[in-house]
Amino acid sequence: MFTFLSLILLAHAISPASSQEKNIFLLAGQSNMSGRGGVTNGTWDGFVPPGCGPNPSVLRLAANLTWVPAAEPLHKDIDVNVTAGVGPGMSFANALLAYDPGLGVVGLVPCAIGGTKISQWVRGSFLYDQLVRRAGAAARGGGKIQAMLWYQGESDTVDEEDAESYKGRLEKFFEDLRSDLQSPSLPIIQVAIASAQGPFIEKVREAQLRLDLANVKCVDAKGLELGRDHLHLTTSAEAQLGGMLAGSFLRTRPRPIKNNAPSSPPPSSTLPSSANPRILPPTTVVAQLIRPTVNESGEQRLEPGVLRGFGALLDRIWAATAAPRVLCDAAHEHVAEACRREHVAEAFVGNHLSEFLELNVF
Repeated sequence: MFTFLSLILLAHAISPASSQEKNIFLLAGQSNMSGRGGVTNGTWDGFVPPGCGPNPSVLRLAANLTWVPAAEPLHKDIDVNVTAGVGPGMSFANALLAYDPGLGVVGLVPCAIGGTKISQWVRGSFLYDQLVRRAGAAARGGGKIQAMLWYQGESDTVDEEDAESYKGRLEKFFEDLRSDLQSPSLPIIQVAIASAQGPFIEKVREAQLRLDLANVKCVDAKGLELGRDHLHLTTSAEAQLGGMLAGSFLRTRPRPIKNNAPSSPPPSSTLPSSANPRILPPTTVVAQLIRPTVNESGEQRLEPGVLRGFGALLDRIWAATAAPRVLCDAAHEHVAEACRREHVAEAFVGNHLSEFLELNVF
């Protein structure tokens, strides 16, 4: 009797999404991918930003290789020797679904382990084999591996030899993984590190930014807010990074909404808002997808004050109208005004804004 009741309760606990085909994304690397957002002195504060909250269409492959509803911390049963906090995974998934609600189910496969060097991810190592095993289990459960999100490198900044060898080791890792997953063109989005454990950060960053492999994109975390340890991203920075990763992925895939866009604006109930936790509020989307970065020669970046003002204005417009064209026009006007006020080159900001608007989030 007990067993029978247990099976009934288990059946009710399983998300209906777990039986559907999934768009699978591998999350690998070290602590900033695992997530340390909100973690201080080994304790997570439990705060989850709106854009990182649970979504019925987002699942996580647990350590026991079963699909469960995804929620932060995504790596709680993977990176088990430390306290995991908020990472970029949920923000990434929610941003994808905000852009394309018809995407279906997103399946996240956490595999990141804090404090690891690239040499610990070589073919045949425990971390590599675990990544391949979890990726295979995810795909066999029904779905397609769409991309790997990779954020690692801080541990390779300590020793000069590790830093010098980083580019070759990273390329070999990506090539081996694609081969073993039988996906030679698997999209990989890597994050250029924003912090370091040693003095050779620029050597590692240069390797990441100059990697020359097909279908490998790079998102630069430089400029994102760091915690008090000056090593790990804050909760808000992790949320922002997730959106940046989503923007990079979306720019590499076909845009189904663009060719099938309705002739009239969608109802306001389908637009992102703080009242609808399934998709991101406009402030979060904007902050995540148009954040400019400083290039290696130190050229201009968009000041934080501009982003805050831009996001606040979008919130007001979003609440007042569902017309995408009105929103876009107002956004352009506000960016121009904000740039003049903050003495930031409008053309520099405009390039990033245009990339964002092309995603049809509006």
